[in-house]
Amino acid sequence: MKRACFVLLVLLSGCSNNNEIGQGLPFYSEDLAPRWSESDPLRLPEFLLQNQQGKRITNADLSRRVILVNFFFTECQGICPTLTANLAKVRSTVADTNRFLIISHSIAPATDTPRKLIQFALDRGLPLEGWELVTGPISVIQSLAESFGVDLNRGVSPGALHTEHVLLLDASLRIRGIYNGTLRTEVRHMVNDVTKLLTHATDHHNTAVASQILAMPVARTVGSGS
Repeated sequence: MKRACFVLLVLLSGCSNNNEIGQGLPFYSEDLAPRWSESDPLRLPEFLLQNQQGKRITNADLSRRVILVNFFFTECQGICPTLTANLAKVRSTVADTNRFLIISHSIAPATDTPRKLIQFALDRGLPLEGWELVTGPISVIQSLAESFGVDLNRGVSPGALHTEHVLLLDASLRIRGIYNGTLRTEVRHMVNDVTKLLTHATDHHNTAVASQILAMPVARTVGSGS
């Protein structure tokens, strides 16, 4: 029993060290300015979109997952091919498709139907698991973009992002990273930061489990020396 308690205390101590605020990553507020104190989760509007397989995608699909978010359209011949190729490298490097998700929102939903999105994915060898290419009413896409600090109407404006940028959300829907997805050097940064957040989520879960075990009443056995 003493040994079990010691192991649990070590586990709690290790998790505490690994769960320092930020995990070395800033928190971005609504104006997309980095801060080193915890921020509130994004207030995303209720939405209903379709992915490349015709599946309904809602707020529930974002729950408790580490997410990379970007905006694109299939006919884009400028930044989108490079951006998509770099995100594919991140997706293939981080194998966890249950806890890590990429969501690419089409900014041309009138032409980017689920059928066109699936063909886009197949032509480029993109995985069908762990990567949602989503389409839906432009009003919904715009509302989501604004929630992420992206202004699709004005392009570049104070507090807005170019469409080549990729946002990293933690499992609590807080912005934790902003990257230029067209730069090859950013692939490594995205992989490292996603891995940090996944490790942080695992440690947080282990801490909760260990705390619950320590809080359980201990049944003492007659003659036990523990």
